[in-house]
Parts: sequence; C-alpha cells; structure tokens
Amino acid sequence: MGRSLLFSANISLKSSCHSPSCSLPSYNRSYQCVPFSFEGNSHNGFPRIPSIHAKPARNLSTTKAVLSELPYQSRYPKIGASSTGPIPLNQLIQVVETAAKTGAEVVMEAVNKPRNITYKGLTDLVTDTDQMSEAAILEVVNKNFGDHLILGEEGGVIGDSHSDYLWCIDPLDGTTNFAHGYPSFAVSVGVLFRGRPAAAAVVEFVGGPMAWNTRTFSATAGGGAFCNGQRIHASQTDTVERSLLVTGFGYEHDDAWSTNIELFKEFTDVSRGVRRLGAAAVDMCHVALGIVEAYWEYRLKPWDMAAGVLMVEEAGGTVTCMDGNKFCVFDRSVLVSNGVLHSKLLERIAPPTEKLISKGFDFSPWFKPENYHTDF
Repeated sequence: MGRSLLFSANISLKSSCHSPSCSLPSYNRSYQCVPFSFEGNSHNGFPRIPSIHAKPARNLSTTKAVLSELPYQSRYPKIGASSTGPIPLNQLIQVVETAAKTGAEVVMEAVNKPRNITYKGLTDLVTDTDQMSEAAILEVVNKNFGDHLILGEEGGVIGDSHSDYLWCIDPLDGTTNFAHGYPSFAVSVGVLFRGRPAAAAVVEFVGGPMAWNTRTFSATAGGGAFCNGQRIHASQTDTVERSLLVTGFGYEHDDAWSTNIELFKEFTDVSRGVRRLGAAAVDMCHVALGIVEAYWEYRLKPWDMAAGVLMVEEAGGTVTCMDGNKFCVFDRSVLVSNGVLHSKLLERIAPPTEKLISKGFDFSPWFKPENYHTDF
C-alpha cells in the first residue's frame, strides 16, 4: 500500500484582515464577561492558552412541538461561514489541505518508529511527533498567511489577534492511539472566518502497523465535503435502533464524564452499538462519510472540532451543542449527526446535559483568543 502523501502546491498568498474587538456568541445565551486568565506560565516553551470565563444563561427556546413541524434540515442553524472575506475559498482550502498533508507526512515518517512520550497530565500524552507536525503545519500557514491568527494544541495562540481568520490546528488528534500504534488518529486543520468554520482538512491514518495508509477529508463552507476527492454524504438512517453511534471521554473523571458514561450505557442498550475510538476529528469524519450516524462528547477544544464539524455539516449532517443550543467551536459540548436522527438523539442527550448546567457545571465558551472577532 502507498505510504507517501502526494501534493504539489507552491502558494504565496497574503491577506490583511483586521476587525473590531471580539464579541461573544449571542445565540439564546447571555454572558457576563471578565478578563482572560492564563493557566500557568508556559507549556513546552510556549505561553499557556488563555481561558475565557463567563456565566451562561441557558434557554432552550425551541420546543419539541415546534421541532416536529420542521424538516430536519431547517430545525438547527448552520454553523459554517457565509463568507471567507477577501481570500477566495479555493485558495484558502488549498492552503488548508497542504498544511494538513504536510503535518501528516511528519506523522507518517514516525508512525513505525519508537515514540518519545511525555505527559501533559496523568494519562494525557504528548509525543515529539505532535510537536514536529505542528511546526510543519505552522510553516505552511505562516508562509502563506503571515498575518492570520493561529490556535494550536501544542503551541497555543500565535499571530495577530485582530485577524478575521483563526486557524485551529490539531497536529495529531488521537495521540494515545498513535503512541500505541492503534488506529484511529489524524491531523486536523480548520480555519474560521470571524468565528465560523470556513475550510477544513483532516488526514486520517488507516490500516495498522506495517500497513499504514491515509485518506484525506476536506470541506468548504457551502462547497460540500469530500474524501480523497469524492463527494461524501451522511447516512439517511432514521431510527436509533438501526444506528451505529460514537462518543468520547476526556481525561477528567468529573460529573460530565459520569453523565456520558450513563449516556453510553443507554445508547448501547437501544442502538446497534456505541464506539469509542479516541480521536474527535476522525469520529466526525466518519459521520460525514456515512459509516456511523452520530457522535457526541463533552469538553472538547476548538482544535478538536473546527475541521470535523464543517465536514459533517457539508455532508448534509447537523451540528449543535449537547443541550440543543446553537454550536460554535468555543463551546464545551458537541453533538453531530446525520441530521435525520438529531432530534431523537437530543431527546435523550439534552436532559442530562441541562441537569449538568443546573448543577453549575461550566459550559461557557473557552479557549477563545483575546480580541478575536466573531461574527455571531
């Protein structure tokens, strides 16, 4: 099987995109904003990513009665960007794909070699491959859009915080799987325009030790989703009983983790099964590909979601928070589905999520760079 990632692009694009100071999402929520705070001083030689602290006022304003009267495509707001500003979409996606494939070449070079593993937490791994992949991706982005803002899992916030463009980079999504030589893992690159996903690419590693290969997912807002250049679509399965579902669990064993354990049990009992693969970008691409019907998880980060959510929406699926509210990539929960099943899934997922909120669990936006402007 082929082991190389082929691409040819010599792109030199520049953009000067500056907007007024950021505004937080206003969809069915109100916020009391306070200044950002940094969690510690540094991480791997980079400044810590600032966290935003806000107190949400939730209101599920859409009733089941109203939802039942609407076609599923119209029940939930779109999350993709309506514009890409002064940069043409085809040029933007070309750089996104090149960046993701460049990072994936670094991962492919290391995939059958011994790992140099360190820890960000008790069980939260990071390898030198994560860091080298991110450095390779940053080189591509900076060469073409040196004035854009970047949010990387390893490097934090880099660039002009007043840019309309924010690149969300996960240089190795599923590091634990990679460290063990176990699929699934991927390189994920998504770019936002004024806070909304505009273009995305995910390079998924498939196969296994001594047989690794890749497939590349890509999507643009309004332009559809593709796998290896072929248009893809979410499934049309319309019952939970006939669905294969996917979820994920974070490293913190808190109330959200316990709540999702119960959801895992419940859906395992009523569906064809629930999988836990350990790579959010891959999970969402599988929903877009139509091989699973839905994926949900609490406490993901923007770099986990920015590419995958656009892939799902452009494949005909639906994206919301787990309580049914409109989604943005700075939210702390996500539910993506084929669209047909979304309301049925929310009937089971929204109530325990609302219970977490009522208990004071923080679902306010986080990891939103200071001064980054969002067009919500």
